[in-house]
Amino acid sequence: MIHHEKRVQIGWGKPVNLFFFGDLQWGTPGFSKEAWEEFKAEFKSTPNAWALGLGDYGDFVRPSMRAKLGSPLAHDDSTREQLDGMVRHEHDKILDLMGFLEGRLIGLHDGHHNWVFADGTNATQRFCTALRAPYLGWMAYTRLILHVIGHSKGTNGYAYMVLSMHGTGNGRHISSDVNWLMNNVYPNWDADLMVKGHSCKAISWFTERNYPRHRGTPGVDKKIIRFLNVGGFHGGYTDGWNASYVERAGFAPQPISWGVARIRLTNAKAVIGTKKSCIGLDVEAVSRGPGAFAKLYEGGR
Repeated sequence: MIHHEKRVQIGWGKPVNLFFFGDLQWGTPGFSKEAWEEFKAEFKSTPNAWALGLGDYGDFVRPSMRAKLGSPLAHDDSTREQLDGMVRHEHDKILDLMGFLEGRLIGLHDGHHNWVFADGTNATQRFCTALRAPYLGWMAYTRLILHVIGHSKGTNGYAYMVLSMHGTGNGRHISSDVNWLMNNVYPNWDADLMVKGHSCKAISWFTERNYPRHRGTPGVDKKIIRFLNVGGFHGGYTDGWNASYVERAGFAPQPISWGVARIRLTNAKAVIGTKKSCIGLDVEAVSRGPGAFAKLYEGGR
């Protein structure tokens, strides 16, 4: 598990916009370049935008297949180097797609579709080096320090905790992903925002957690925990005879999407029903996707 900190500025009228993306699976027939271009346009046109990648950027070999492939290549350095060169060549094409994110990444996670080079590094680490991004491994805590514009550094800031991961699980239904997070992550970890990829299902929800006060007036302090299960850029069903694993398994088609969390400064009542106020954070976590265009029907009845 990776622990790191990222400092960003926030101000009145200048929210922090966090974009979560993953599961491009570039190189497969289902990858939607059009949707990726729309994501790119939204990110570049959004002020104070930062991104976090959730893995599976290319269609590299899954762990189960890597073990089978690696065994016969263990003593064949020449063939291994050739395969590494082929992966780097394809990898550079993905870097071209992701180039606009350079310097604006909170970090990049690993995924199931990855490649480990002969020197022990993997494809995601190569992405991180090229895009100047922290490497987040499989699961990471990010302490997001929101520094209020106009105040001296180190004061008047907020710590917003993000727990992110590529994730796992093969559930066919949206409820499976909700249950996976609520049963495996929520009871054991604490964060302001919990984010998962992998399943290509777009879901957002939030819940409340209560902490008993150890000092001051007896009672509880309430905390809202938000969840984002982020979709991907890979359509499971494509036109033609070349069926994907999604189609062969009969999985439900999922809309192409990405996640966005918008964090704003707000004046909040410290206690409901009183006139005492304080500055707080207004957070919105949603799923986003390509625009829907109505098609003109030109046929008869």
